[in-house]
Parts: sequence; C-alpha cells; structure tokens
Amino acid sequence: MKSVSAGFSLVELLVATLIGVMVLLGIGTIINAINYQRTRIETIGELQSAIHTAERKIYPLQEIGGGSLRPWHSLWIEDNCAARLDLPSCNGSDRATVINVSDSPECSIVNYDSDTKTVELNLEPTGDCCLQATDEKKSLFMLNGDFQYLAFIDTIDMATCKAVVADHLQGSQFVNLPADDNDWVGGSSTLVTVGTYYWDSTLNNLSLASDLDNDGLIASGETVKLIDNVFEFQLALGYDLTPSDGVITNTNDDDDEWLYNFGNTEALGVGVFATALPLHLRQVEVHMVLALPRKPSAPTSFSDQYLNGPSRTFNNLYTQDFVTRMNFRNSLLYR
Repeated sequence: MKSVSAGFSLVELLVATLIGVMVLLGIGTIINAINYQRTRIETIGELQSAIHTAERKIYPLQEIGGGSLRPWHSLWIEDNCAARLDLPSCNGSDRATVINVSDSPECSIVNYDSDTKTVELNLEPTGDCCLQATDEKKSLFMLNGDFQYLAFIDTIDMATCKAVVADHLQGSQFVNLPADDNDWVGGSSTLVTVGTYYWDSTLNNLSLASDLDNDGLIASGETVKLIDNVFEFQLALGYDLTPSDGVITNTNDDDDEWLYNFGNTEALGVGVFATALPLHLRQVEVHMVLALPRKPSAPTSFSDQYLNGPSRTFNNLYTQDFVTRMNFRNSLLYR
C-alpha cells in the first residue's frame, strides 16, 4: 500500500508566512527601539558633557574684580540687550561684561585733568612712577569712592609719568565721573582686562568678546567661542537688601531680592530695589539651555520661559538646562 504525502495546504502556507512576517516585524521593531535608545543615550551623554564644559567656562564669573575692585564695580548686565559694537542683538537674552584685575600693581591717582584726559599715577608709598611704556593700549580702571571710570590708555609720557586716556565702553555702568577733577586725587587705579559674554542666537553659541584696541569693533581675533549648542542665556543678580540678613530671598516675583528674574520692569532704584546700592550685590545666577537635534528626527515641540526672558519654543530637540548660582569671591564677605 502506497503512502501519500499531502504536503501543506494553501491556508497553512499563508498562516506560516504571516507568522514569519510578524516575527520579522517584531525583531525589526525591537532593533529600531534599541537603536533609538542607544542614540538617545548618546545624545544625552553629549549634553551632559556640554554641561560640564559650561560649568568650566562660566566659573570665572565669580572671580571678577580684584584688589580695590569689588564685584559691583566689575559687572555690567545688559538685560534683554540690543546690538552693541559688532555684537549681535540678543533676541531676548542677556549679556554680561566683566572686569578682571591684571597682575600689575595698584596705583595711586596723583592728578587727573578731564580736559586733556591726562592722568598721573604713582606707586605708594614710594612715590615712584606706576606706569610702563608697555602699558599703552591697555584698559585702566580708576576708582575713588563712588566715582569710577573705565578708560583706555592711548599714550604714555614716561618723563612726567602721565597717560592720556580715552573712554572705554561708553554708556556702560563702569563710568561715574565726579564734577571736580580733584575728587580723583587719592583714588586708586589698576590695569584690567574686559570681556563680554554674549549669546549668538543665529549660531547658537556662547562667546566671549573683548575690544582690545578700543576701536569700537570686534575683530576676528577679539572673540572666543566658549560653548556650542546654546539656545538660551539668561542672567539674574541677587542682592542682600535692607535689612541685610545674609539670605537672598527668591519668590519668583518682583518682590524678592533677585533682579532680572521676573518681568521686564525690575531695576535698581525701582520697587523693592528702591534703596538698593551696588554694594548689596552678592550673587549671580546663570541659566542656559543646551540642546541637540533628536535622532532620528521626531515631530516634537515644547515651549518654556527662563527667568525674565521670552518664551522659547524648541522643535525636535533634546534640551538640558544649566542653572547655577555663584557667590562673588572678591566681595570680602565671609559669613
């Protein structure tokens, strides 16, 4: 008797094929999910590395000033800043211009003539000349009480120990001149470096610019890129207001002790800051948003607001906030 092999029926073949397709699709889905998670983890790792870079690059903000220059002499925040020099408009973000004392000695102001913009500087207590020929084309900060002047040394006459200076960063808060030139006598001066932290909203990076030759332009050699993939840069200042208690209150409104953290009407001399003085400055807060594209691309979008900046919308991006508050080291306050 012969055996007959019936084989698979058409229905069985279709079912087997369908099962095979489902298995392959399942494997493909799992592989895609694994690749997606791997890419996501790698992107998050890149953002974390960028956060560490941001910490290193922003850290020098707490070191501003030095010698007789306290932090309130050495920091200018442009809230929601406009275009200045060759710096781009801030697109709702902020800028920070900082002053740091150089290694040169602090000098005593012997005489200043505002008509000729000539200053005479001596070393104390010897009375020796405090200038060197190599000090030409450098920035000089003059200070006496509430009076201050950020200048640029044009020329030096070593025979008379006098320097002819020019205005540097006109319109900044680094200029508060007395009505009488004699009010400069007995004050101090020191060579300084000046730099501006700014965000370029087109290139999405944070850079540091310095007008080294005081020509009102930022040349290619006068700017340094600090951090890539920056999508927001906001700053706030913490003041220990009267009564001074060593605590800077933060209630995220215009009644707390943080300037530029809420709304666009906060200013020294206004509201809760009506009696605030520059010397009440204690802290600076930096808020940056770092972002990288989603891979693979995904149609995601969200909006958020940071400090008193505008609402930002982020499309198809992984974001990571960088927020830090720093005490100024040169405030000479140790409690």
